[in-house]
Order: sequence, then structure tokens, then C-alpha cells
Amino acid sequence: MLPRRLAFSLLVLAVCLFGGWRHAEAGPGLFAGATLPVGGFGDLWKAGFHAGAEYAYPVTPMAGVGLWGAYHRLPTEIAGLGHANMVEVLAIGKLTPPAGFFLMGGLGFTHLKTTFDVSPLPAGVGTESATAFTAAGGVGFSVAVLRVTALYHNMSKSGSSKSFVTVSAGVGF
Repeated sequence: MLPRRLAFSLLVLAVCLFGGWRHAEAGPGLFAGATLPVGGFGDLWKAGFHAGAEYAYPVTPMAGVGLWGAYHRLPTEIAGLGHANMVEVLAIGKLTPPAGFFLMGGLGFTHLKTTFDVSPLPAGVGTESATAFTAAGGVGFSVAVLRVTALYHNMSKSGSSKSFVTVSAGVGF
């Protein structure tokens, strides 16, 4: 068991290092990371990458709103067959509780376009170009200007949906 004085000193140090109650995540930021398709979307596509930018504006001391945009590229499970490109734009909200963590959610649209480099296409594979409503939600952690975020995205169109997870690292200004 730690002596009270040492425990109190460690608590004060943790609050100083991680900011205690912080202000809302605000301002511009750049990020990049991995895009991981899940569910049926992962049957043909494998993990790819994404890069993007965001801007958040504080509306209360602990909450902000803004825009989030990203470009995603996913290769097919069959090497050399093709790739999927996605451009995503979301209106986001951020809630910043203590200790460097934040919650983030967003609503917007994702445009998906698939491209295949072979002809004829294998059975059951078709090209697609569509824009779908997208909802996203997840958590992040920030220390100084560095941010790490994990989000679950669900694209819905005409009764079907595609889901993917993004894990991003970036900087805020």
C-alpha cells in the first residue's frame, strides 16, 4: 500500500501530465492510418489506408462541432485484381472528458468507387460507384498536439450497409 503522501503526489502528477478537465478538442488537424473493412465488406476488400483533415470548433468548454474528411483506399483480397476508393465527409461532434480522452461521432456521406484491373471479372464481382449515408462513432486520446482516434463507420444505402473501422494517428494545431 502506498503512503498517502506518495499517492497524493502521484495523483497531482497525473492531473498535471494529462491535463485534468480539458477544453474541447478544437482547431484544425491532420491524420492518417489504417482502414479495416468488417462484416460482408471485408469479404472482397482487405485492410488499406486513409488520410484526411478535420476542423473542430468549441461550442462549450467540453464539446465541439466540426467537419471531418478522409480519403480511403482498400485493395482486394485477390492480389492485383483491383481496389476501392472512398471519399468521406462527416459533420462531427466531440465530447472531451478528463485525462486526455475524447468521444467523437459524426454523420455524413461516403462516396465509394471500385476499380478492377482484370477483364472479364470473376463471378460474383461487380464494379460499384455509389454515395451512401454514413454514421461514425468512436474514441480518441490526445496528448499535447498528438492524437490517436479509433472510429467505427457504417455506410447505408438502399437497405444494404458496409462497415469499416479506422485507426488514425495525427496532429492538431
